[in-house]
This record gives sequence, structure tokens and C-alpha cells, in this order.
Amino acid sequence: PRSRVMHALPEKIAALKQEIEARMDGRLADQRARAERQIAEAATRAEAEAFRRVEELFTPRFAQLTSYIDEQVAPIMASARSVNAELKEFADAFRGDLKRQGEDLNSRIGDLGAEVPLLDARLARLGGAVGGFE
Repeated sequence: PRSRVMHALPEKIAALKQEIEARMDGRLADQRARAERQIAEAATRAEAEAFRRVEELFTPRFAQLTSYIDEQVAPIMASARSVNAELKEFADAFRGDLKRQGEDLNSRIGDLGAEVPLLDARLARLGGAVGGFE
């Protein structure tokens, strides 16, 4: 009987070792999963805290900058509207002047066109008179 126990002892030890290793592997896997969850949760909390802190730090400054920009843009826009109105008035006046000058030139050209036959007749008479002196 004692030799049989002695022969069975290494097998029992090996089985016990395998059982201990399996339990240890299971515990390690559980601990690893728990650690990974804790790390993921900590990272999520840290990310949320970082965003909250950034928002806390920058929101007042963004509000100041927005207010400053609004203060600067309003007079610039008013000035641009004023300049635009002045340019429109100038363009309308210039367009009116050009139209009047064009009409005046057309009238003069019409007058010159009416004088051409008279000048032609006068030149013909003067040409005949000059021809009589030669």
C-alpha cells in the first residue's frame, strides 16, 4: 500500500499543480480584466475632467474675445456701410455726369453732322472762286 501511495503521489502533485495553475490563471485573468476596466474608467474620468478644466479655463477668455471682436466689428461694419453709401452716391453721380456728357457729345456730333453739308457747299464755292483767280 505504501508504494502505491508513493506512486500516486507524483500524479496527485501534478494534478494539484495543474489545478493551482488553472486557478491562478483564472485569478490573473480576472485581475487583468478588472485592472483594464479600472484603467479605462480612470482614463474616461480624466478625459472628462480635462475637457471640463479646459472649458473652465477658456470659456471666459473666449467670451472676452467674442465681445472684443463684436465691439471691433460693429464700427467697422458701420464704416463700411457708410463708405458703401458714399461710393453708391458717387457712382450714381458719376454715371449721371457721364450720361449728360454723352448726350452733350451726341448733340454736338449731330450739330456737326448738320454743318457738314453746309461746309461742303461753302468749300465748293470757295474752290470755284479760287479756281477763278488762277
